[in-house]
Amino acid sequence: MWRIFLLILCTSLYSVESEMPKHPLYETFQALAKAERKNLEFFQPVSAKYVVGKPYTSTDYKKMGCLILAGGQGTRLGVDGPKGCVELPLKERKSLFQILFEKVKAKGDDLPVAIMTSPLNHEATVAYLKKQGYYGLKNVEIFQQRLIPMCDDQGRLFFESEDQVAQAPDGNGKALMHLYQNGVWHKWKDQGVDIVQVIPIDNPLAEPFDEELLGVHQKFPVDLVLKCIKRETPEEKLGVIGIENEKLSIREYSELTSSMRSLVFAYGNSGLFSCSMDFVKKVSTLELPWHLARKLADTQGQKEKIWIWKFETFIFDIFPYANSFKIVVGDRRKCFAPLKNLSGPDSLETVAEALMSDHDF
Repeated sequence: MWRIFLLILCTSLYSVESEMPKHPLYETFQALAKAERKNLEFFQPVSAKYVVGKPYTSTDYKKMGCLILAGGQGTRLGVDGPKGCVELPLKERKSLFQILFEKVKAKGDDLPVAIMTSPLNHEATVAYLKKQGYYGLKNVEIFQQRLIPMCDDQGRLFFESEDQVAQAPDGNGKALMHLYQNGVWHKWKDQGVDIVQVIPIDNPLAEPFDEELLGVHQKFPVDLVLKCIKRETPEEKLGVIGIENEKLSIREYSELTSSMRSLVFAYGNSGLFSCSMDFVKKVSTLELPWHLARKLADTQGQKEKIWIWKFETFIFDIFPYANSFKIVVGDRRKCFAPLKNLSGPDSLETVAEALMSDHDF
């Protein structure tokens, strides 16, 4: 139904009321945002009772399954293909997939791993991993997230070619839903998996089958464990972790108010977390909110680019549904080096340096 609803909205024409034309759903999102802002006073810094004060570790790896979010393309990184195939300039060049898969294999070649691709890179990802023999792993599942149409500022479907509507992946928010609906959850349940760890492909410092996360789950019977990092500056482009009505909540850096940028909110989102299998089943039927992203796109046969709207869901929108949770503070030098850019901050060079400085690469 949501596809039909979206298509009806997207093919309708709307008047332009200001210098910045609005997408037909934009006013709806603005109204929601205003309602959200009214509740900002309930977004509070994380108190000590939620933070695990001492390390708990476990090497009972087979109780965990690892889900790798790998639906993106490597275009911004200079690669015409899946982001996971991007190679880092290490002593021996290695792709993001190779780095994570080798970490898994060091703990066991039959540990359960799942990869979420998108229709934009699925075939290329499968072909690449088959060619590499899955780097020796024997228990890998691959499934796809979905695509959703993009629209222009007038609310019309945006065509990337004469007969092809431009589409983009629907975001990582539905990752656990797809894990469940594609049958991976059931396979893992049969294998004795109790905990699902989620890591993004573009953070090669992430530790698959994280012993800290597994240890906290075995010490505390909670729905979710989030590994965060200490924020360094108010301007840092990190989502901020807070507590809202006794629930775990994250505000994207683009949505932060001036008070939220304060380092009173000490913890930033690393994108690393784990949750119970029961929690995965619980959130598999949720309807998460859509987030808007505005980007420049090429037009058919035209030199000038135009602004279009992209819809996506965010995985941290499932966090408030956790009835119980714990937060682990990680060492960013050992767990956080996001690869976002070809050069400059968070680039191939900086990520490679982070890997080689504290790791055996």
